[in-house]
Amino acid sequence: MCYAINQIADNHQVIEISCQNIKLESMWAGEWQSTWTLQDGTLSGNLKVKTHYFEMGNMQMSLDKDFDSVPVKDATKAKDIIAAIKKTEDKYQDELEEMYKNIQENLLKRMRRAVPVTGKKFDWDGPVGIIR
Repeated sequence: MCYAINQIADNHQVIEISCQNIKLESMWAGEWQSTWTLQDGTLSGNLKVKTHYFEMGNMQMSLDKDFDSVPVKDATKAKDIIAAIKKTEDKYQDELEEMYKNIQENLLKRMRRAVPVTGKKFDWDGPVGIIR
C-alpha cells in the first residue's frame, strides 16, 4: 500500500509519501515514510524507515534521515521536483542496501557462531541431550 499527499499552504508546498509492505507469511514488515517541503525554491525533507523481521527471533530497525537543500533543476515544475525526490530516495535506498550487505557479512557473523564450541551443530529438533 502506497500513497502520496501534496499540500500547498502559505508560501510552501508539502509532499508526503508513505509505503507499507507487509508479508506476514514471510515473517517481515516494513514502512517507508517521507515528508518533503518546497519553500522559496529549496527542497528539504525527512525520511523514516521501519523494518521488522521476526522469524526465529525478533529484529527491528528504525531509521530517520534529514535532507537539507536538495538540488532541483526547476522548482516550478512538478516533474523536476519528483525527479529530485526520486534521486535522493533512490540514493538513500542504495546506501541501505550496502548497509544490509555489510551487516550480513560482518556484524552478524561476529555476533553468533556458525557452530557451537563443540564443533557440531546443535540438533534443535532432536532429544534434549545429555544433562550433566
